[in-house]
Amino acid sequence: MIDDVELNRSLIEGLFAGTHHDIQTASDGAAGVALVRREIPDFVLMDVRMPGMDGVEALRLIRADPTLASVRVIAVTASSLLGEEHMRALFDGYVRKPIAREALYDVLGGVREHSAAMPTAVAANLPAFKELGADTRTRLVELQPQLRLAVANAAATLSTDDVQGLLQELSELPRDPLLTGLRALGQAIEEAATVFDLGALETHLGELAVIVDSWTIARESA
Repeated sequence: MIDDVELNRSLIEGLFAGTHHDIQTASDGAAGVALVRREIPDFVLMDVRMPGMDGVEALRLIRADPTLASVRVIAVTASSLLGEEHMRALFDGYVRKPIAREALYDVLGGVREHSAAMPTAVAANLPAFKELGADTRTRLVELQPQLRLAVANAAATLSTDDVQGLLQELSELPRDPLLTGLRALGQAIEEAATVFDLGALETHLGELAVIVDSWTIARESA
């Protein structure tokens, strides 16, 4: 985050508190460009209106450095004399102050160059519930209520906290080789949340919900 106002920098740090993201800040354009050159981050949140070197000039210097071609720069401002359309044309993304978590995640997800997504039919690689060992089936049924709730919460909010809560529940899965596909689905959920790919996150959470619900169906039909 490059912003001359300490409160704004603290706000961004707070939005990512408790996550695995590494947030670094700079208090002016020149220091920000130096930080970007040193760290080569995935994203830069750039305040547009700063004393001295403003965000547009800092963006120009970043764009001029071929080693920083992968860096995505998102404009952050309460208002702009350039106009919103011009801002979107200059920067990779644009978000207004005060910044809401959902709005920021939408922008981050929209500008990310996604890595190859995992196939959505991860569930196709899972054995039928009745094909699992008795101990594994018993443990899955025990885990089902809290796992179902965690999936529902994550799907409703798509928030980092709720996704992390779900991943914690998934870590309790039995270490059964036949559940490799289910653990892969958990990894897909974590990756989608990490890169702010909310579309993929919703898809994978939907898959997991179907799988967890199937444990009840299988148990009732047994």
